[in-house]
Amino acid sequence: MEQGLPHLSKFLQQKGNYEAELEILEQLRPKTKILIENLLQPIGSMGVISHTDFWCNNLLFKEEFDDRRNDNCTILDWQMITYSRPTNDIALLITSSLPSNLRRQHA
Repeated sequence: MEQGLPHLSKFLQQKGNYEAELEILEQLRPKTKILIENLLQPIGSMGVISHTDFWCNNLLFKEEFDDRRNDNCTILDWQMITYSRPTNDIALLITSSLPSNLRRQHA
């Protein structure tokens, strides 16, 4: 967010006619860390240990699938685990690993 919001602000400034949106971004910027922390907090029984960096490059598949086994895919890169909502991992996997046209097609 610290890098993304300034880039978004610069983009909107270049496009012009986005003064209201730029003002809202400036108001949100100091609050983004708290907002994101609150959004990621688990709700009740939905809290689990989650990966937090769950995308296709952190999945390792066996070359030959064996439907008698349940270890055909391994999840790599666990240094960012946290207590969170499992839906956060699924959302990251979908948004970062699927092309936007495919996501839109099935929205």
